[in-house]
Amino acid sequence: MTLTVDRLMAPGVVTAGPEHTVEYVRRQMRTLEIHAVPVTDEAGQPMGIVRARDLLGGSAPDARVSEVMDRNVLVVDRRADVHTAAQLMRRRQRHHVVVTDGGKIVGIVSAFDFLELVENHRFEMKTDGPEFKTGVFYVPEELRSDGD
Repeated sequence: MTLTVDRLMAPGVVTAGPEHTVEYVRRQMRTLEIHAVPVTDEAGQPMGIVRARDLLGGSAPDARVSEVMDRNVLVVDRRADVHTAAQLMRRRQRHHVVVTDGGKIVGIVSAFDFLELVENHRFEMKTDGPEFKTGVFYVPEELRSDGD
């Protein structure tokens, strides 16, 4: 069974319009303890995203969201499998992907949602193949060969 994005997403997403102020978005993030707010056009379709890091530059509180938002918002359909969303986020180095249904925003998935997925599920490692390790191996000096 494939796990779809709509099973992982946070529904009921707070959005902003391009005319909203930076202060409005800051207040929403602070109050709801979220790190991103999608920006929608008049039809409710995603046109950008404001992340907490977009607000770090000292934007004036009365500046418009359209001045600070990232227009390269990642979007996936709610029926996409979570692998697709994870791959998109990793390749584009983004922490959020907006979830849509028929072009309308229905949810959002964050990197924290994927961490929770891993935390709540036990993934078994294969034991029938070669062991994969990362990192640096330390070889004590007395075991090192000098090439003789």
